[in-house]
Amino acid sequence: MFTIILLFGFLGLLLQRVSGTGFALVMVPVYTLFLGPVQGVMVSNILNGLGCLLLMLAVWKDLQWRRILLISGFAVIGMAPGIFIIKLLSPGFLQLSIGLLMLFALAVSLRFNVDQPGREGLLPIALCGLGGGFLVTTAGIPAPAMVIYARYINWPFRQFNAAMQGVFFIICLLTTFLKLNSGVPLPGEIFTLPHNVWLFLAALVGMAVGGYLSKIIPVKYASASAFIVSVLGAAIATGRGAWMLFAG
Repeated sequence: MFTIILLFGFLGLLLQRVSGTGFALVMVPVYTLFLGPVQGVMVSNILNGLGCLLLMLAVWKDLQWRRILLISGFAVIGMAPGIFIIKLLSPGFLQLSIGLLMLFALAVSLRFNVDQPGREGLLPIALCGLGGGFLVTTAGIPAPAMVIYARYINWPFRQFNAAMQGVFFIICLLTTFLKLNSGVPLPGEIFTLPHNVWLFLAALVGMAVGGYLSKIIPVKYASASAFIVSVLGAAIATGRGAWMLFAG
């Protein structure tokens, strides 16, 4: 089991380094399968946060701290209605609705003129953060909101990639803190000292390979990969919701 966790941690960090997103998309389905829905997401949050921290060090000079803190702040606010909604709706209906909404929004974003000068302002940042916070609590996948925002303001991919590490690090840190304080236990069989060493080494290798690929993959393809990852995340949420609603 730990070998699989290690492998998907490596793949998730590699994808995150290249596209700016994708860590949770790779890890959450596998980790929840082996560790259960609560601890699987918990381990994913911890490893995602640590991975983003390492990636932040690699892209430090490209970090836009004001934008990162604003998006993260609004994401925290967006978590509140998400928590409220998940208590009202059935999990299947919620996942299906959120997945379809994300797919629709991503399709609309294809009509944005990426050659048009960026549309800056506090309102797009607020909507991005609120949407990301809402999505991370309801579907566990905040990336679609970030990708739509990046396309809307014509955000240079290099700065988008760097900023996502800061935003996801803050979100994962906060959600892990809240879960630990709510009584969710750490799976002790995962976070032993030998396992921690292997997880750290896998993270370093994933970051190194991803860093190499990010230098040889053209920006337009790396940017497209971020969009594709978001579409896959929305599709998985839709499929998971439909399965829970109609087959559960």
